[in-house]
Amino acid sequence: MRDAFTPAWFDAQSAPSLRRPALFAEAFRAAMADLDIEVPRAQAFQARMLWVALPGARLASCFATGARFVRRGGEDTPAGDDARGLILLRPVGGSLPVEQCGRTVLLNDRQGALISLAHPFSYTAVDTVRVDHLLMPSGLAGAEGWTPGLLPLPATDEASLLLLVHYAGAVLQGLIPLQNAQHAALAGGHMRDLARVVFGLGATPVAATASPATAGSGRLAALKAAIAPHLGRRDLGLDMAARLLGVTPRTVQKLFEADGTTFSAHVLACRLEAARAALEARDGPGAERRVAAIAYEAGFGDLSYFNRTFRARFGLTPSAWRRRAGGMAG
Repeated sequence: MRDAFTPAWFDAQSAPSLRRPALFAEAFRAAMADLDIEVPRAQAFQARMLWVALPGARLASCFATGARFVRRGGEDTPAGDDARGLILLRPVGGSLPVEQCGRTVLLNDRQGALISLAHPFSYTAVDTVRVDHLLMPSGLAGAEGWTPGLLPLPATDEASLLLLVHYAGAVLQGLIPLQNAQHAALAGGHMRDLARVVFGLGATPVAATASPATAGSGRLAALKAAIAPHLGRRDLGLDMAARLLGVTPRTVQKLFEADGTTFSAHVLACRLEAARAALEARDGPGAERRVAAIAYEAGFGDLSYFNRTFRARFGLTPSAWRRRAGGMAG
């Protein structure tokens, strides 16, 4: 049985082709909200989704080839739905046309918009587009005076959206472990607070109820998730990390200091772990590469420094580690 607050996968590939749209619609309703899924050809339909439900916030990242997501109004809207609910949409890898209240907005790659469950809406995902969703079932504090409808993200606040995206991504990837209901509630509150900042709805009230350590751990997890794809770059430094998260370099330093380490120590540890895994590989990436190539791909620009730090961490030189790993595997 799936643990509470653990991200879950849905993949329609294993289902009979004619049943895939209905099964995906059922899964999406359970994960997000009551929407219909319209597809031009059921036989060609493919869909997969990663999602997690938290108190006050639900996340879903999904691919659905050529699907049109439709929220119907009037008598078709279930009586139990909360009309205050809001969904933040963000396409990745292409554009996403969104329609609500007679207004159409074309969201380009990695742009965001806020839509309301109180009125009908639709959006259509093309083959190559991933659509990220953040549902806030009870709306957002500060949005009471907002007329429900389509609200595109101000272009000037892309940094705040990036911070929200990295935090949400860390939750979906399990980089922020949610071990109990309190952790899940804090994570949901953090995402709601970030969404309020993104759309200019005021300061973050939940942060005042969370301890500084808990709030800081969430931001640190988001930061680690943001820099992880860039660990192989030798120009990765404080300035780049700060730009990825939309904060100052000093903020990056303080987040790591509160965790009892430093930015440089974290990057070094991650690079050494990546090199160690590559040295142990018997097939695939790293199996036939020279030690120097593995070091450079892990982000090291100085081979002697790599050899020295690797030995200090693991007790053997990289070459000796590879020989030992090969002997153990045999």
